[in-house]
Order: sequence, then C-alpha cells, then structure tokens
Amino acid sequence: MGTTKKQLLSLVISVFASMVLVIAEIQSAVPSKSEVPRTDFSLTSKTHIRITNGVQDGANIVVHCKSKDTDLGVHNIAHGESYEWTFHPNIWRTTLYFCQFQWHVKVTTCDIYKYSRDAPKCHKMCNWLVTKGGIFGYDSDGLIDIGYPWNYP
Repeated sequence: MGTTKKQLLSLVISVFASMVLVIAEIQSAVPSKSEVPRTDFSLTSKTHIRITNGVQDGANIVVHCKSKDTDLGVHNIAHGESYEWTFHPNIWRTTLYFCQFQWHVKVTTCDIYKYSRDAPKCHKMCNWLVTKGGIFGYDSDGLIDIGYPWNYP
C-alpha cells in the first residue's frame, strides 16, 4: 500500500474514532426526557394492575385492556369488584397498556400503564378507580395522581 493510501486510511480511522467518542459523550451528557431510574427494575420484577368499579349506581363497567402484544379481552366489572392482572415490564422500559372503559353511554380510553410515567410511582402495584367522574389512578401513597374524564358520544 502506498504512503498516500496509508495516510488516507489512518485519517479515516481517526475521524471515525473521534466521531464515536463524541457521540458517546453527547449521549451520556443529555438524559432522555422519559428516562426512568433503573434501580427497581430487574428481569424478574412484576407489576400488578388493579381496576376497581366504584360507580355508585350499581352498574357494571365494561373494560377492554391491551398492549401492543397482548390483548387481555373484554371484562365486565360489577360494582365494588376489581379486574386485575400482572406482567413483567419489558427490558426497553417502553411497556404500555391502554384500556377502553364503558359505563352506560359514556366511553373513554386511557393509558392504564406507561412505564415512563408509572414505574417510579407504582412499580409493583398500580391502582385505578372507576367513578362517575372518570377513571383515576393512585400513587403508592394512595393519593389521586392522574385522571381521565368520561367522553360522551
């Protein structure tokens, strides 16, 4: 190989190595907006979701929950009863379950578990209460943390 080709190859390798180092430094310096600390995550950790029917008219709530990969089916929840399931959040920290709720003619759809939002506050147990006012999520201290109002057709 001639001297010019060796110099060119050396320059290309040097530039490539510098770019890799710069990209790595930028990625480590700028945290992702949705980044969640991994302190409680392990491949064996489970998250439990509980949705309780708290409407006061004694009517059933119809709920249909699913993720990108798992359809949990349609369930009727009687007044005072709960529907529950357990799952392992994925290793990419992108787990998302969403549910459609129906009570009489009222309907709403909401994210019932979103890793970036829920892992820090209810990484083991997430409680939701369905009421006349909508669907409300509780944090680990039992305080209302998020709510979705009913939509009317």
